[in-house]
Amino acid sequence: MKLTDLDISGPKVTQEKKQESFLTKEIDLFPHRVSDKEKETIYRQLNVLQQSGVDIRASFEILFQQLKRKKTREKLQMVLAEIVKGKSLSESLAQFKDFTPYEVFSLKIGEETGRLTLVFEKLTTYFENQIAQRRQIVSALSYPILITLTSFGAVSFMIFFIIPMFEEVFLRFNSDLPALTKTIIGLSRGFRSNALLLFSSVGIVLFSIYALRKNLRFRWFKEWIWLRVPLWGEIYRQIYLARFCDSMGLLILSAVPMVHTLEMVRKMIGFLHIEVVLDQIKTDLVQGKTITEAFEKHAVFDNQMIALIKVGEEVNQLGSFFQKLSLDYTNSVKHKTALMATFLEPFMIIFLGLVVGVILVAMYLPMFELSSSMDFGN
Repeated sequence: MKLTDLDISGPKVTQEKKQESFLTKEIDLFPHRVSDKEKETIYRQLNVLQQSGVDIRASFEILFQQLKRKKTREKLQMVLAEIVKGKSLSESLAQFKDFTPYEVFSLKIGEETGRLTLVFEKLTTYFENQIAQRRQIVSALSYPILITLTSFGAVSFMIFFIIPMFEEVFLRFNSDLPALTKTIIGLSRGFRSNALLLFSSVGIVLFSIYALRKNLRFRWFKEWIWLRVPLWGEIYRQIYLARFCDSMGLLILSAVPMVHTLEMVRKMIGFLHIEVVLDQIKTDLVQGKTITEAFEKHAVFDNQMIALIKVGEEVNQLGSFFQKLSLDYTNSVKHKTALMATFLEPFMIIFLGLVVGVILVAMYLPMFELSSSMDFGN
């Protein structure tokens, strides 16, 4: 198979620059690493510069001016230093954990076949897809989280400021309060007296989640919970299936042996439920089973995937069929994300309205009763 026949891009992502909102912009949680957005820029610029006939050393000098982060520039300077010593680009990048085996292997193929610019182009598209898939997750979660935080802020303001003001008024009149009002005031007192404990508990939980993020048992439990959340669970699964199929298609079309492909995808996927399954699939393939037989045993892969894998294996177009699956899952995620947002928007607004409404009714009900008794007395 020729490198020119490869399609490492997966689902196509438009090249047009779009204005990013705060909720969809790329967020880098690990600023000491080279981010996917920076890698997209690096490979895009290297592709343009190499096609223009600029040598690799001059290309890196230009890249230093393009990149904003000092840490990234320093790492690329170390890469360039290795190249100056006589090493290839793939060998130089392999010395840094920021660059994945997939990048190194793809660049090695490009160097050996003299098609390095094509690999730069494909890697650019690959990281565009990775960024787009992450933004789908942010897009799916952003609105529910925003509404939840708004609700929490509104209710907290009423609990800590509005309800105590009404409570003082009620104490002055020393009147018997309705059961609903007593309940709301009691809850407000409980929250205010235990505020430090509540916020400390939330902080401890968040810190524990961050500290345990790499623990295998915790990762498995977290994924297990996410997969069973109504509406979100299927979206969550398909996001990682799209990433898995995209990576599988890229490597198969790059003529990487299947066992090696599974090993590399396992390092790239970031989804433990699939990582564990890939170990079992690799064992089955080594024992002589077909790819379809190895995949169909595992529930994480749906019937659509198994059917297309079987067809792809029969016609010897497995890489192309994996990329088709990736595109299908990506489109499905977009559709289901839009549906979820459409469903959750009125539900969350109604919920917030009910909570605020109950609190307001509880606070104003004694006022109405007091006003009625005063009118009756007159």
